[in-house]
Amino acid sequence: RWTPETAREFLDLARQFVVDARFSEFLDQHESLYRVSIQRMQETLDQHAHLEWFDSFFGPRRGAEFHVVLGMLNGGGSYGPHCTKPDGQEELYSIVGVWSVDLEGQPTFGPGVASAIVHEFTHSYTNPLVDRFAEQLRGPGEVIEPFVRDELRKQAYAGWRTLMYESLNRACSLRYVRATRGPLALQAAILQENSRSFYWVGELADVLGEYEKQPRQYSDLEEFFPRIIAFFDDYARNAEAKFASIKAGKEKQVREWREKGPQIVAMIPPNGAENVDPNLKAIVVTFDRPMRDHAWAVVTLGSANEVHQHAGPVGYDAARRVFTMPVELHPGREYRFGLNAEGYLGFHSAEGIPLAPVVVRFTTQ
Repeated sequence: RWTPETAREFLDLARQFVVDARFSEFLDQHESLYRVSIQRMQETLDQHAHLEWFDSFFGPRRGAEFHVVLGMLNGGGSYGPHCTKPDGQEELYSIVGVWSVDLEGQPTFGPGVASAIVHEFTHSYTNPLVDRFAEQLRGPGEVIEPFVRDELRKQAYAGWRTLMYESLNRACSLRYVRATRGPLALQAAILQENSRSFYWVGELADVLGEYEKQPRQYSDLEEFFPRIIAFFDDYARNAEAKFASIKAGKEKQVREWREKGPQIVAMIPPNGAENVDPNLKAIVVTFDRPMRDHAWAVVTLGSANEVHQHAGPVGYDAARRVFTMPVELHPGREYRFGLNAEGYLGFHSAEGIPLAPVVVRFTTQ
């Protein structure tokens, strides 16, 4: 994590980089790209984001400025910092990665980006509350965290405090889904949280339903926080039994996915293939049924030879059974990647059943 000292050192180096790299010229050269990106993001916000929810849930944050920032080279990485300027002006940021492009290499933003924006803005509301009640949260956090440590570290989440940051944020974000998209979308979102090992946030979201009851009995979430602490205390007391049950349930669930979920009927190149032509331009996966549109997860597995997506359309055909991802391969290499993985269950059938995670391996000539 950053300290003030390392931040100041970085800023000094960044200022020098701006001069040495003639960065203002670089920005001018890409002005048209930025203009298109901003326009498309604004269209996504207008169609799919409901930012008025923040005032209705947390209460008005008068005078605060909200900024959406496009992290053009962030990939799937997104962040939610905030700051208070010397004059007292608050600035809240949702820094959102850009992970999808069209045939011309221009960024595209699907409906799911709106949820990412809400998630990052929510950190500016929930993180300070976790810090304020850190002493009460530390005990249950230190009990719960070891049960999911490996899974969360794969997602760059480490330690009990980060677990609490993400837990409260995700539970509040589930209330956003319920308020703006309805109960069916809420159930899908809870399933997604479970897949990322935040098994308890669905229950915590139910607790937050008490906070939202009309007429409101609580002036703000801080006044309600003793109820949140009580939830975590109770969860920690029963953690061993809960996680044993979760483990058994996950094993049963994966078996059901393998039996009832979507199946891969063909793949180019075939899984396990040797001597694949390095000039192959796309990986193509054919499923036995229609899949959920705009939903997939091609997961890196820590291999030195990752499959790199190349510019071009990624997604399904009109029937949503054939998934295509343009790639750039190199000769004489072994490639490994996952179609879905624990914590990343993007591939779903149209009716919402995930593809049981598949590890794909092939070698080029």
